[in-house]
Amino acid sequence: MATTNTSNTSNTSNTSNTSNTSALNQAELALLGQESSLALSEALQTGLLAIQHSGGEVNATLLASPSIELRFRRMNARHRQHLLVKELMAGLEVKPVPTTTDEATLLLNAAEILKFKLNRGDLAFWNKQIAALRAQKWHRNDRMTEIVIQQTDILSFLAQAVPIGPQTHPWSLVLLDAVLDVAFRVSAELKHVFSLPRPNVLALDIAPIIQTPAHGSFPSGHATEAFAVAAVLSCLFPDTDLVQNPRRQNLRGIAARIAVNRGYAGLHYPVDHHAGAVLGDVLGGILAKKLGATFTFPTQNYEFETSDNNAANGFFSGVDQYAQQDTVLPKLQSPIQPIAFPTGASLLPYLINEVLKELG
Repeated sequence: MATTNTSNTSNTSNTSNTSNTSALNQAELALLGQESSLALSEALQTGLLAIQHSGGEVNATLLASPSIELRFRRMNARHRQHLLVKELMAGLEVKPVPTTTDEATLLLNAAEILKFKLNRGDLAFWNKQIAALRAQKWHRNDRMTEIVIQQTDILSFLAQAVPIGPQTHPWSLVLLDAVLDVAFRVSAELKHVFSLPRPNVLALDIAPIIQTPAHGSFPSGHATEAFAVAAVLSCLFPDTDLVQNPRRQNLRGIAARIAVNRGYAGLHYPVDHHAGAVLGDVLGGILAKKLGATFTFPTQNYEFETSDNNAANGFFSGVDQYAQQDTVLPKLQSPIQPIAFPTGASLLPYLINEVLKELG
């Protein structure tokens, strides 16, 4: 039974990490022994009706409200995912400029965090983007297997840098599912705002190797999701030095390759990966902070513009160079810590405490 990982939820057929099987994410109607079926339903009813039951009053204790922790543990995967994502999304908003499709801002609690500007009129810039894709398309054979698998599964690749698996770390996968979902939703809103045509619309000879999504390309959803997950995993598995962290660099290197593979496939411009990486870093920092890590954000919001002048804003021309930076945009001060159990109905403390138990 597959997990609900949706590592590219823009693809309708995704069940993105179908190799991850765990009791936590089993099919919603499954019972202990097998999937639901007419034969099982009939057999259960027949067997139970044959048993002598005592009559009498309803036991009032059975109607008592269960604890929040018990509710959290009893919840099926679909409902739990919805509530976790809703909590993680609280305060996040994509705000487009009403008079244009060339600018949008990510807000957190009404404060500007990250601004994107799309320079559609810089033809020299876009010609360079297409030229880079024309060069990459001749090397697709080296990445073909990765490209195809990463359509629906990026977690298996990122998990190579950290010691987790579906049987040993089921709650960690629940958390990563929620992170992927948040990254997908935010990147989907930005894609809708900008609606940037895919590379093969500008140059038919790009000839994408897999089916090209109809929605816009900017920013890359794969890059956003990969870098957001990498950021959260870096907080769960920190080294002593939180800046010079080899595991963090390995995760970012894997995330960068996942992102760039979409360019080799002919689906995204290089700037899409880069913008998605920046967005993923910012979202990863925001989510990790909600989960108990300590992050600091500069007082001035970040700005990403499709221009060769990105270096002036502290950015680089490619996602590979960006991934190799010594520091990510939000600066990690301390890793994710256990969260005190609340009196309200928040699920995040229960989830992160279960995750930390798994990590030892």
